[in-house]
Amino acid sequence: MAKTVAKKVGAKPEQAPVVSRAEVVGDAAVEVLSKQGSRGLTHRAVDRAAGLSEGATSNLYRTRGALVAATLERQVERELEILGSITRPGPGATIDDVASFIAVVVESLTSSASADLVTARYELYLEGRRQDEFRPLLAGVRREFTQLTTEILVDLGISDDARNAGATVALVEGLSLNQLFHPESALTGDDIAYAVAALLRSLAAA
Repeated sequence: MAKTVAKKVGAKPEQAPVVSRAEVVGDAAVEVLSKQGSRGLTHRAVDRAAGLSEGATSNLYRTRGALVAATLERQVERELEILGSITRPGPGATIDDVASFIAVVVESLTSSASADLVTARYELYLEGRRQDEFRPLLAGVRREFTQLTTEILVDLGISDDARNAGATVALVEGLSLNQLFHPESALTGDDIAYAVAALLRSLAAA
């Protein structure tokens, strides 16, 4: 992308965001994990995907466990960036407002531009299923998204009972999985909002 050149005398040119080596490696690791699966996630594969010299990834993350943890961290960072780019309903929002917001989130996360993120997420879930030491990291990520969901539900006047947030997160994950892995039965944004609103109304009435 061409840089914008400042025209005014003494004005500083716009600076492109600084991307750290860890972010470059993390993005490459997400790509490798999405396209090659867990077995394909090696230091060398990430070096190649990132266009780095051999050994660059292992210099940052000495073990495969450290690499997997870093991949999860970057995957979550990027999902949160997507969430942060969508205006979140605040206090006073209606159930329909929140349902529409969640529908946009699901559509954004499962778009062609973001599909690698969700695919990588499910690969990381499988990694946690196989590797006991990795499960606490996944549990921490789950708590982070559950807390965010709890805040949204409380703004709607829905109890902060952990079961309510858990059910909502589970529905969102299921909808994301359907959109990504079953394109022949993918739902429209209105359909997603309808399903979410139905759950939220049942929680509000409980």
